[in-house]
Amino acid sequence: MKQENRGYVGGVYRACLGFGLAVGVTVGTSCLGLPERDKASSDERFAGGRPVPKGEDVLMLANGDPVGYRVMELRATDVAGKTTSTKMAVWYPTDDEQKSFEYDYGDNQVQTQVALNGSVAPGRYPLVVFSHGATGSGLTSAFVTETLARQGFVVAAPDHSDETFAARIDPDDMPSKVGIAIRSLAYATKVRSKFLGDEARESRPEIAYRPAEIKAAIDLLVNASRDESSPFHNRIDADRIGVMGHSFGAWSAMATAGAVPQFADSRVKAVALLSAAVDERLFSRQEIAGMKVPTMMLFGSTEVKQGRGNDREIYYQHLPGPKYMYEIEDVDHVAFSGGIRSEYKTLEEYLAKDPRRAAITRYVAAFMMAHLKDSDLGRRQLHLRGGKITNAIYEE
Repeated sequence: MKQENRGYVGGVYRACLGFGLAVGVTVGTSCLGLPERDKASSDERFAGGRPVPKGEDVLMLANGDPVGYRVMELRATDVAGKTTSTKMAVWYPTDDEQKSFEYDYGDNQVQTQVALNGSVAPGRYPLVVFSHGATGSGLTSAFVTETLARQGFVVAAPDHSDETFAARIDPDDMPSKVGIAIRSLAYATKVRSKFLGDEARESRPEIAYRPAEIKAAIDLLVNASRDESSPFHNRIDADRIGVMGHSFGAWSAMATAGAVPQFADSRVKAVALLSAAVDERLFSRQEIAGMKVPTMMLFGSTEVKQGRGNDREIYYQHLPGPKYMYEIEDVDHVAFSGGIRSEYKTLEEYLAKDPRRAAITRYVAAFMMAHLKDSDLGRRQLHLRGGKITNAIYEE
């Protein structure tokens, strides 16, 4: 028997504003209808937590190191033995000279400054793997991933082997433009209704390739750090590994961080969730409790107004901790990604001209700095409501 909807899934809201696709298509959908008990205002979902004072940001994103960028081949085998081959973007600290570079999203391009295929600066760095959402690519939150590398991390972001996508890391792998909007809508609807909906737990074997590709990304770079012939030789600290994901990618990150034992990777020491689907059909309370690593949840106030499920009730209260939950002013589900739609010409503008994207990036960086680098600066940022943070709670 199908269960009634119990939350907010992947950009579809009770308000019936439609599914905001990364390709910029907004299509009306039928109302899912949240039960009364699952509706929660911002005040309700943040009530009773430790007061988090408003304050000036202490982590300045403009202060960062030069970044190298390269694309690597990635092969993964999931728990059922299915093998996938894809590309993976990697950002990392470098001492080489940065030059103009363009992230290509098909119809749109975004300029930045990186050392393409540059050397990796001496040192041992924490590793963070990013998992993108449905129809996206490893580049669709580059304003976060590149900036995180500027704060002293190696950051890897694979193109997941989804059946439909609107962009790819390698321009040669871009999909045909013919019918892409319809194909993307159909796939996004499938993700919402099946993988993150009524058949969420039963359909896990079909999407096992996603956590498998996260684990393969970790394997590839940890092994590269042991390989004297690799540019990453002795550069990865295998004891300091985090994962983060947006939307469908947040599900992938949660599964890898312990919510699905058969997909879990014990090397993961921290997980950041960007606008995760919120629905009790996705994971049991016991599975959420299995995420025994520091966890941060970010979502937008616009999402709450549009009918986002109760993060506090469905996820936060069952997490062992340390745990953090932040609401960002005027942010919707799509704001956690960027590049496919034409918004800004340079990556720098995503942070300099968009305080919402700056807040997303700042708190991801602060969280990973605090829990993978034992950074006091990161903790200070996490312990305050900085720019665009409307509500916050945490337990450590």
